[in-house]
Amino acid sequence: MLKRLDLERSLFPEDYKSMQSGDKQVFYVEHENNTAITRGVAILISDIGTSMVSQQGLAPLAAELNKIGWATVLLSAPELPIEMDTAAKEQGEETSETEAVEPASSNEEPPATSPATTEGASTDSTADTIHNKTLVSKLTDAEFDKQQEAFVSLLKVGVNKAGEYPGFYLVIAQGSSAAWITKVFSEFKSNIPDAFVAVSPFWPDREYNQKLPKIMAKTPMPVLDIYSQSDNSWALQTVKQRELAAIKSLKLLYRQRPLIGANQHTQKSRYLSKEIHGWLSHMGW
Repeated sequence: MLKRLDLERSLFPEDYKSMQSGDKQVFYVEHENNTAITRGVAILISDIGTSMVSQQGLAPLAAELNKIGWATVLLSAPELPIEMDTAAKEQGEETSETEAVEPASSNEEPPATSPATTEGASTDSTADTIHNKTLVSKLTDAEFDKQQEAFVSLLKVGVNKAGEYPGFYLVIAQGSSAAWITKVFSEFKSNIPDAFVAVSPFWPDREYNQKLPKIMAKTPMPVLDIYSQSDNSWALQTVKQRELAAIKSLKLLYRQRPLIGANQHTQKSRYLSKEIHGWLSHMGW
């Protein structure tokens, strides 16, 4: 209901569509390519909690892809309530109270800085220290599996839309959506696309996040792995490990690229579209 209200506030009724997937109605925004020849269809799924039409999501990228021959379908990630367990909450409260009462010792080392402020993608042990222990484990196995099934259901819409267009089937996902979709594809729980673009993938859970590099290395399709120095610390933690896992597993057609340039969403999307186009052209698309 919230997604529909969000679309109603942002778009005219004729600008978005819906499709039934299982027992849920999935809303999407579809745009044809602006060129004479269609390269294929790109399914774009923004990060969890980000509107499909938001400038912080993948809507600006969709507009850039339309210009170079891609039809696009924008989908919103499924949202499920994820609560910290009671013990973690209690530990967080105790930590906050202790920090408020006890002054920091002058002999203590300064807190680790965010990887986003360091030169290059920081992936050493200091990246772990920036996470409060109350956030080490947020996802229960049941929550994780339920969220994954929701993504499997969502991807059925993408597969149906891909069948309506000639050419290639490309999936692009952002943030935690990219992490879950990586796992879905690695386990063959959805139709495998011709290529997959993961933009700043992460899980907001240390245990699961550490597994992401090996999971990505097991995916059967070509993968373009995008990261940026403005990513959150979860995403930056695994940048180097994702590349090393792909190398060790001899994964073919894997490329990792930094997203550089200005912070404006339009400029970043234009740069990202060029990275995607160059990568696909290299593969002969």
